[in-house]
Amino acid sequence: MIDAEEALGIVLQKTKRLASRPVRVLDSCGLILAEKVKADTDNPPFNSSAMDGFAIVASDTAKVPVLLEVIEEIPAGKWPGKKISPGQAAKIMTGAPVPPGADTVIMVEDTEPVAGGRVRILRKIASGQNIRYQGENIKKGEVLLQPQTLLGPAEVGLLASAGKAQVKVTPRAEVAILATGDEVVEPDRKPRPWQIRNSNSYTLSAQVRGCGANHQYLGIVPDDKQKIRKAIRRGLKSDCLIITGGVSVGEYDLVGDILQKIGVRIHFHTVNIKPGKPTVFGTFRGKVVFGLPGNPVSSLVTFELFVRPALAKMMGKDEMAHMHWGWAYLAQRFALKRKRRQFIPATASLRKGRLWVRPVKYRGSADLVALRDAEYFIEIPPEAPALSKGERVRIFRLPGRPSTSALEAQG
Repeated sequence: MIDAEEALGIVLQKTKRLASRPVRVLDSCGLILAEKVKADTDNPPFNSSAMDGFAIVASDTAKVPVLLEVIEEIPAGKWPGKKISPGQAAKIMTGAPVPPGADTVIMVEDTEPVAGGRVRILRKIASGQNIRYQGENIKKGEVLLQPQTLLGPAEVGLLASAGKAQVKVTPRAEVAILATGDEVVEPDRKPRPWQIRNSNSYTLSAQVRGCGANHQYLGIVPDDKQKIRKAIRRGLKSDCLIITGGVSVGEYDLVGDILQKIGVRIHFHTVNIKPGKPTVFGTFRGKVVFGLPGNPVSSLVTFELFVRPALAKMMGKDEMAHMHWGWAYLAQRFALKRKRRQFIPATASLRKGRLWVRPVKYRGSADLVALRDAEYFIEIPPEAPALSKGERVRIFRLPGRPSTSALEAQG
């Protein structure tokens, strides 16, 4: 049995980043860029109006009010057909090209229409006002985005503005999820007295999606060696296979033996944590395999500790930044006499600029209801003495809970 830090180190050492490939820019949000992107044009590509108004010669407004002849109307998407001379104006819309001869744009609110195709300018304006000049945002050839950039909505827009229909990225990991056990049934079935509904696969699917990966649910496989072997082989076609249940040392916990016979190299099979001791990690031809415990809290915790960072590394992301660790203060005295590192569900509150955590009512690793009321897990180191009220403790946030990252960082 190894400790959690050593187990995580093994996971990250054995997990490889996925090979980059092109995807549609429309599908790139949330992915890591794998190429340098340069601007293929100036932005703006021409001198354009920053607002609706009139393109004029600024010197015409030395004495106001002044009447000017309107010689053209320029909507966005139309190129000017005339040059503006002193005494003239062009009605112009936001985003439209500024006509030659004009050196400023006055807002429509500072004008009055006059019969006979003229406009009255009501205030003085300086040259260069309300014009977006060609290349003022980006020059052609300028680097817009560097490799290893996380693509958000703004970056996707930049890619589109650079003429990118496709872009090279580290792709989303493909994750297969498999449940095992004669005692497990799908949510739409009423369990018999000896059965339970399959919550783990649905929790894990939500966690995988929260990591930005794709998931494939392989269903429930009964405790039958042939059927488990067939399902595992199917799952090994994905980048990552997660098996829930069947990984402890019971007579019917068959997964570990089958994995080894298929050729999966097992790197560890127990971790010194509670919940989550019977956690299996292996590799197979560049793929990673996790066998997570069948109890729902154990499954959720071990995913956060080991699978989430592995998926982050696969997809080129900062694996540690995605674990939602932080610090807080205990709102009550807390004592546990255990030899394993423990993770206790807790609720949180903010008082005087500090984050305080208090354990929720918790009946053990099968108690998924406790997580409904929890926001964090408190980490209790092995052999830890009783913890006093006000003591600073390490925490990690449950997936899907609102972030209080600034307070988590300082505790």
